[in-house]
Amino acid sequence: MHNPTPDVRRELAHDVDTSFTFELPAWFGSMFLHMGLILLLGAVWMPEIPKPSAPVLEATIEPLETRKPVEIKKQKFLVRPSELPNVGSPRTAGMEIDVSTALAVSDKIELPRLPPQTRMITDLRVPLVQDLVTAPTKGAKLQIKGVAGDGATGTLGALDRITQEILASLERGPTLVVWFFDQSGSMQIQRDAVRKRFDQIYRELGMSDALDAKSEKEKPLLSSVVAFGENITFRTERPTDDLATIQKAIASIENDESGIEMTFSAVGMAAQKYERYRFQEPRRRVMMVVFTDEVGEDENRLEDCVAICKRNQMPVYVVGVPAPFGRANIEIKYVDPDPNYDQSVQWIPVRQGAETFLPEQVLLNFSGKTNRDDAIYRLDSGFGPYCLTRLCWETGGIFFAVHGNRERVGEYVATRETPVFQARLNHFFDPLVMKPYRPDYLPVQDYLKSVSKNKAKAALIEAARQSHVDPMEDPVLVFRKTGEDDSSMKQALDEAQRKAALIEPKINTLFSILKEGERDRAKLVEPRWRAGFDLAYGRVLAVKVRTEAYNQMLARAKSGMKLQDPKSNVFTLEAADEVSTGSQLDKMAKLSRELLARVAQEHRGTPWGMLAEAELKDPIGWRWKESYVAPPAPRPTPTAANNNNNRPRNNPPATFRRENPKPVRQNVRL
Repeated sequence: MHNPTPDVRRELAHDVDTSFTFELPAWFGSMFLHMGLILLLGAVWMPEIPKPSAPVLEATIEPLETRKPVEIKKQKFLVRPSELPNVGSPRTAGMEIDVSTALAVSDKIELPRLPPQTRMITDLRVPLVQDLVTAPTKGAKLQIKGVAGDGATGTLGALDRITQEILASLERGPTLVVWFFDQSGSMQIQRDAVRKRFDQIYRELGMSDALDAKSEKEKPLLSSVVAFGENITFRTERPTDDLATIQKAIASIENDESGIEMTFSAVGMAAQKYERYRFQEPRRRVMMVVFTDEVGEDENRLEDCVAICKRNQMPVYVVGVPAPFGRANIEIKYVDPDPNYDQSVQWIPVRQGAETFLPEQVLLNFSGKTNRDDAIYRLDSGFGPYCLTRLCWETGGIFFAVHGNRERVGEYVATRETPVFQARLNHFFDPLVMKPYRPDYLPVQDYLKSVSKNKAKAALIEAARQSHVDPMEDPVLVFRKTGEDDSSMKQALDEAQRKAALIEPKINTLFSILKEGERDRAKLVEPRWRAGFDLAYGRVLAVKVRTEAYNQMLARAKSGMKLQDPKSNVFTLEAADEVSTGSQLDKMAKLSRELLARVAQEHRGTPWGMLAEAELKDPIGWRWKESYVAPPAPRPTPTAANNNNNRPRNNPPATFRRENPKPVRQNVRL
């Protein structure tokens, strides 16, 4: 085979290029033909795409050149770059403090009004929240609740917290604040402090620029002042933003010597008077702020007051006092504010509790210590008085429990450290620990229904009621032999047995009641009810053991108690863990210890836990102790000079005595 010449190679290359050139159009034609067939088949089988439906909302748009400019009214509020000094009080309410700015949810659902050109074509009804005060609800019982007990060491701390609440309300719209002042003499210092604080309040709220507004509708913040005692008076003719007028109205409030506080009537009357501000343009939020240091004599108006405030969505804030644990009455430290009169300290009983609707604490006074149960008078309950606190809770406000020693959690507060015009409380508890133990702030019928459904709850309420109605006396523990024979001793023992005979049926009744409720103890889920029942049952068992052991010791002494020292003339019953082993009393003593130990462990840091620990420290039995005490020397006949030198400290000179001293009643504040 020979190689082609160059001429032949050129001819062959020309033939190849020519063949490729003629085949290329045929390849493209085949491809285009198949693609056309595919598209044709797709067009035949693809379903027709529907055209878009009409728009949900139709609105006419006005041409830009025909629109009128909208005048925007500006409101200036002061925004501070740093936190306010001593704002409110220590953080005591947990997460509940965050919902305190929200008012009670309305039972009505308010739908927005649509413009005339707007058409709604759907059945889905979703309310538009134009006013943050009103929100939808799934049921009539769904409510945004307030704060039950925010602690504060002073009135000004609580007032700073209320200032924040007012500012939050102003950010959502115009606001009316109604200020209520208790006319009791013990509130004089507090009223003066609040009046002086109004300058700072208005500066913090940035109201200095808003004061230039001419019409009432243009003013973002209005205030009204109400005084209440035996009578109710509105100290401002109409709501105003004039600072001088507000301060003058507060300064004009005089003391009411009647000792009567119509607290709930005052709030209800103001809610009715100012409800038009809620629904007339410009719709204002209305806040009620009450300053008082007692419960009020018109608690029967609570339900009416709650109803009208909830209906008008008016939150109530109360700057009040802490309720003593389990008690209605507590003593306050009183010193006459007028230096021209006696300046000695007096302890006057007032009504600042209780924290629950019905008593839930059984009062017991039979132990190895005199006035053992008096400790309950000294414990802070962690919450305010029931009726005032429930008013705040139901309306979405806050109850501020003000006491000068409130920050001293977990330490003993001596009586001498009690501030003037404040309650003698010697123990305070951490609000975060106490939060799960909140009382049941229910309407009366709901509360009673809840109690009736559980035998343990019903037993605790009944036992507490009987202990309050018929309290126990202290036992006789000291017996003195006054003669050579044993007749005086026997007479003293007989008298002690008669007193013990009156105590024993009372404690047996309480034991029977709580024993019946023991069947439903396992059904209790609320920490407050569990702690209350276990503490009451454990203490009642302890007192029952002490009472029966006490009677046994008296009987033994009367039957011929042998003395170790014939010279002994004083015989004392001391508490001791001496209960006969294996006896019925021993079984009761063990059950008592188990219940009290459970309360102390499970409810540590609460009043129940503290009382259980104190009860566990007291022995449950008795023993005799004998001693010799020299008879007291006869007192000399006093002379005139001696009378003057021995004048009691609390008896002031005649020049400092009131000309017409008034007797102190149980629920009077001077």
